[in-house]
Amino acid sequence: MTGSDMAGRQRRQAGLDGWVKEPQEFGRRYAHVVVAADQLEQARAIATQPIPQQIVYGEAEAEPEFVEPECPKCGSNDVVLEGVDPKNRWRCEECGEQWLAELPQAEG
Repeated sequence: MTGSDMAGRQRRQAGLDGWVKEPQEFGRRYAHVVVAADQLEQARAIATQPIPQQIVYGEAEAEPEFVEPECPKCGSNDVVLEGVDPKNRWRCEECGEQWLAELPQAEG
């Protein structure tokens, strides 16, 4: 994530509208942040603060922790993923039950 991406996320978390105008001239190194005139002072105050750690390291968008499914027959959590094409194929170590589950869909 670039610095302007992180600054944009910080600005949006503060509830400010706007966009980043990337440098278009040769030799200009910094992007410009464009905000509404009535939000200018608040945007300047935010720009002087350090970017929060959860934005820098992506903690705010962390993936939810994976939880193994339970066996539909006996309810055991002792299951093994045996295959993934075209669906997840699971087997219970306790009772030997086998079942198929849909693959999770990527968000986007």
